[in-house]
Amino acid sequence: MNIKLKVLFAILAVLIISACANHPRGWNIAEGYQLTKDRNHNHLMGRVSIKYEDHEESKRKVFADSANRMSSQSVIDYEINKIPEGGYITVLIERSSIRSANTNNFQFITEVDGWQIYNQAGGNSIANVPGNTGMWWNIEVIPIDRSLVRELKLYVSDRITGGRDEFTIIKM
Repeated sequence: MNIKLKVLFAILAVLIISACANHPRGWNIAEGYQLTKDRNHNHLMGRVSIKYEDHEESKRKVFADSANRMSSQSVIDYEINKIPEGGYITVLIERSSIRSANTNNFQFITEVDGWQIYNQAGGNSIANVPGNTGMWWNIEVIPIDRSLVRELKLYVSDRITGGRDEFTIIKM
């Protein structure tokens, strides 16, 4: 085997290993909150998982990241002021094909305490290389512009299959 082919195989192996290592796997995390998945559509063709970070958790993350980067106080203040009042939901989409994992094929709807605050199609983000699950995966981050008083609902509609996943996050 010539040297060019060996180098090509080495680069390919590194890319595959890093993609598997960076695959976020299924989450369904909401520290300090009760999280339930109320409806699970299309579980045979993939899955949808979420991670919720409220405003305080997002601030802690900014402080930790800023300390690692040795950011100035003005940069820290700027990053904290960008955090929405209710924090963020990060949605992990896993599907069997690159096309079906593209975020523009999904509609994301959130309700805080019965009020719809977000209804938007995903960006046009191309899916990431399949990880050790064999699924193409993608991430969409949804800002929550209102503080959670009691309950947050997230609906993730798959515009290809017509199915919908539903999540409820309850403040404890």
